[in-house]
Amino acid sequence: MDSPAYWKDYIQWQVAIIQTGGRMKSIVYVGMDVHSEDNCMAVYLDDRGEPEYESTIPNTEAKVQRFFQKLKEKYPDCTIQTIYEAGPTGFVLYRKLKEVGISCLIAAPSLLPHAPGDRLKTDRRDAKSLAKALRSGMATPCHVPSKEFEAVRDYQRMVADTKDAVGTAKKRLIMLLHRQDCPSYEGTYWTQRHLQWIKTVSLDPVDRETCDEYLMMVKELQDRLARQLVRLEEFAAMKEFSEEVAKLKCFKGISTQTALAFVTEVEDFQRSPTARSFMAYLGLVTSEHSSGGRRVQGGITKAGNRHVRSLLVESSWHFRYPFVQKSRALKERQQHQDIAIVSYANKANNRLTRKFSKMTYRNKSTKTTVVAVAREMSGFVWGMMTGNIV
Repeated sequence: MDSPAYWKDYIQWQVAIIQTGGRMKSIVYVGMDVHSEDNCMAVYLDDRGEPEYESTIPNTEAKVQRFFQKLKEKYPDCTIQTIYEAGPTGFVLYRKLKEVGISCLIAAPSLLPHAPGDRLKTDRRDAKSLAKALRSGMATPCHVPSKEFEAVRDYQRMVADTKDAVGTAKKRLIMLLHRQDCPSYEGTYWTQRHLQWIKTVSLDPVDRETCDEYLMMVKELQDRLARQLVRLEEFAAMKEFSEEVAKLKCFKGISTQTALAFVTEVEDFQRSPTARSFMAYLGLVTSEHSSGGRRVQGGITKAGNRHVRSLLVESSWHFRYPFVQKSRALKERQQHQDIAIVSYANKANNRLTRKFSKMTYRNKSTKTTVVAVAREMSGFVWGMMTGNIV
């Protein structure tokens, strides 16, 4: 998704192009193929078909600063515009370039133009393609979060990884018992009674030791997760997040952890001009491959932020139950909110519950129903965060 800051820079470039009759000799475009060890650089002027300069430099702060210092000395009257793809190196280089006054754009890799017949990929070609895309205005920028939002977002993702680790450890323990032909447990799994039952199962000495190790692993991970969830509550109470988190918690099925994930992952909901564009950003709209009179639609695109999409789908399961009476937890979450926000959330909760019921009565598959409810729920989330709560 693009950000207002990026589009502000982009508009300024386009205005400058118009004012100079379509030619901007005062801008140097630098495409960077960034890796953890080194960076491949390609320097273009807007009126040249071939790059002015190509180089591969170590990816260290001193070497990068030296490269751009030489570039400024070579083109003293030029403005330097840089670009690189979003990737595992994050936004460190972007922030360092911004600190020294060099404009940088982080391009969305999936939205860069590629020739269908191009089967060659090298670092040099990637750097040149990036510079050309920046020069022609064909690069779609990614949103760069603030350092505070990025730090909390990474912590929240770490908590999600811990939850997955707990689930994996539990599955491995259950599979161990199945392999030993243990009798099935009659009751709810992972209660205190179930854990006591596991300890009394008859196993060989080595298998019993393995089982006990798995039990210790599950206990350690659960204790770690409990500590991390307490820390998330502290983050959610910070002034940067508390107001938006409290609004989102007015929806049924959205807890503090889920609300904080929405806020930190998206950060600026105003980047999406409409609710449908926000649905598309999350990959919840229907894919389509139509031509002429033939129309073919498929499943959802699954583009954009996978983590937020999965959380929305997870929250949508709560609407399979009738919304007859608010739960005590929901009443507490809505207690100190503005009446307009509570009214909007209640409207969304009722509508999503009806949608789930209608699709179920029409014999739609549960998977299709949950995704459809998640798509509509994302529209309500967008409306809440952008103030469109009429």
